[in-house]
Amino acid sequence: MSEIKITINSGTSKRLLTSGKMCDKNILITATGSDGTGGGSSEVTDLALQLISDRESITSVTIPEGVTEIENYTFHGCTNLQSVTLPEGVTKIGINAFRKCSSLTLIEIPSTVFSFGSDAFNDCTNLKTVTFKGTPGIIPSGMFLGCTNLTDIYVPWAEG
Repeated sequence: MSEIKITINSGTSKRLLTSGKMCDKNILITATGSDGTGGGSSEVTDLALQLISDRESITSVTIPEGVTEIENYTFHGCTNLQSVTLPEGVTKIGINAFRKCSSLTLIEIPSTVFSFGSDAFNDCTNLKTVTFKGTPGIIPSGMFLGCTNLTDIYVPWAEG
C-alpha cells in the first residue's frame, strides 16, 4: 500500500506535515512505499490536500510522477502559492482545484490533461500566463473567471 507524504522544505532540513498544519513555505509531495523506500510512487493516482488548514503558508508545490488527478478543492485558497509543477501523466484537474491561488502568476498544463473541473483556476487574480503543453479539449466556462490579469494563453498549433 502506498501513501502520499508531504515534506516541508526548510533550508537543509525536511519536516513531515503533522496534524494538518504547516509552518514553512515550500512543499514537495513525494510518494513512498509502506516500507519507506519510495517504491510505491507508481501506485499513487490522485491527490487531495483538503486537510491542510494552514493553506496561506504554501508557496510552491511539486507533484510527483504517477499522480493522475488533482482532486476538487485541493489547493483552493492557497493565497501565497506562487509555483506549481505538474508532471506529464496528470489527466484531471478538479473543480476549484486552484481557485483563489491569488499569487500564482503562471501555470503549465501537461499534455495529458483532458478533464478540467469548472472554476479550476477561478479568482487567481495574478495569473498572467497559461501554457497548455497539448490540445486542451473542452475548457469549461468559468475556468479562468476572475483571472483579471490573464493576458496570455498558449496552445500548441495542430496542423491538420
